[in-house]
Amino acid sequence: MVSAYSNNLNSVWPLKNANYCLVTFVERLTISYQVCSISTTSIGHQTKYVVSLTVSMSLIKQRTQRSQRYATKKKMARNSMFMNDGKTQYLPIVPKSADAIVDKSVIRVGEATITASRCVQCLGVCIDRHLDMKKQVSQTMSACSFYLRNINQISRFLPRPTKERVVNAIITSRLDYCNALLYGTSVINIARLQRIQNTAARLIMRSPRSDSATPLLGKLHWLPIVCRVDFKLLVFTYKAMHNDAPVYLCELVCPYQPTRTLRSANINMLQVKRTRTKAGDCSFAIAAASLWNNLPTVIKTCDNLTSYKRLLKTHVFRIAY
Repeated sequence: MVSAYSNNLNSVWPLKNANYCLVTFVERLTISYQVCSISTTSIGHQTKYVVSLTVSMSLIKQRTQRSQRYATKKKMARNSMFMNDGKTQYLPIVPKSADAIVDKSVIRVGEATITASRCVQCLGVCIDRHLDMKKQVSQTMSACSFYLRNINQISRFLPRPTKERVVNAIITSRLDYCNALLYGTSVINIARLQRIQNTAARLIMRSPRSDSATPLLGKLHWLPIVCRVDFKLLVFTYKAMHNDAPVYLCELVCPYQPTRTLRSANINMLQVKRTRTKAGDCSFAIAAASLWNNLPTVIKTCDNLTSYKRLLKTHVFRIAY
């Protein structure tokens, strides 16, 4: 029996064919490691080849990344897709004080050198490196303002029900798209989107700009922007608790289980974890639990999603107006 032993890796590889396997073994080791010495030790009918190695972790990491990238390209090729290394985007999440340092950082993907981006697009949502959602709000306002100007030009030819359907299809749909990401954002961002909704309400009701938009929103049964964000999060929370949401959301919802018998154990509450940062308070696990625990018990115990949405909107509407 012939075996090779690495005193740095603490493992033994049995070699059935000593001459051929040893050479192949050492050649493979030389690719990722630096072979320092090879010595033999005979014990009876057994011979052990002791190979002293110096591990190059950077080489191992590069080879692992290269093999993973090759596997990804191969999988995409089987599905008639192509992976373009040069179009890869690199977004570091850092505080504003680290902008000067991050702007100079680069990474390599294949043969391409990727510099740090200030924002990236993901499913139509612009995510910036500070996670303050300013870029996303600006893009939403720009698109909504453009369509509102066009609708205003033909509004005198449209009856009110038609204008309401057009505004809901073009403007409201953009305000509601991925708006759960706006939870915990700045008051300035919420106010900018609220101005768009107020303008749309005045356009439908044919009210002058000097009139208050709050009564108009109430007549249209529209929730304000901040309430729409909470409503969307609470709908996701209900689905996650009943296993109707994706698995990665269901795993973030933890029912409250007191250590001793308490009355709060029977009111369907969620566990609120402690955080030390504002970003942690805005995470789904914390925001969903905080909003859910503040709901009345009659809403939390609904049997189906339709009745839950109806009662939830009524509850949020009374709070808003």
